[in-house]
Amino acid sequence: MSKNYFIVYYRFYIAVSFLFVFNIGCNNQPKSDQIAEKVKQVQVESLNQHIGERFDISMFTDTSGKAVEIDFGVSDITIIDFWINECPPCNKEMSQFKKLIEGKESEITIISISVSSYDFWKSLFTEKSERYSFLTTEVANWKHLNLKSRENINLKNPISTDRLDEITNKLSVSFFPSYFVIDKNGKIIARPISAVEYIEKLKI
Repeated sequence: MSKNYFIVYYRFYIAVSFLFVFNIGCNNQPKSDQIAEKVKQVQVESLNQHIGERFDISMFTDTSGKAVEIDFGVSDITIIDFWINECPPCNKEMSQFKKLIEGKESEITIISISVSSYDFWKSLFTEKSERYSFLTTEVANWKHLNLKSRENINLKNPISTDRLDEITNKLSVSFFPSYFVIDKNGKIIARPISAVEYIEKLKI
């Protein structure tokens, strides 16, 4: 695992390690499902932060490298989906987005924003692998953007660590995928642990 991926998952793995040791001390026979549930509880607790604040992250590019601004007034709600390459939970959720939101442009928009470095992220669209085939499916209310990094591209970092630091500090993002539900005024109204479950409960 690269140094940058270590940074991404640092807090998550610290939580897992702590809970694993705690479980051994209590039961002597730790169960993976119990550990997973406790990790989920830790994650859920972090999702109470920043509700009611404005979403003030900017500097996005599309797959052509063009600068893009987000318009939150297009749909009733916009779900911001922060994700990175090589993230199985991210891929699992994104593969379900089309069937959940297609044809519901006035009700909901999803904007998947990659924290991976631009070239690393863009390759997923150009290589057209079966694994990421859902990314090349055209859905009017599902946009794909990248956090524009100020880092030297010659470093070839797989993750834009400057932008990772920014969303960690501003929005308490410590695991991926991380979701923010935004209203038409650009205000954060929810931070679901699963976008799929959140949309399903909306029944739109």
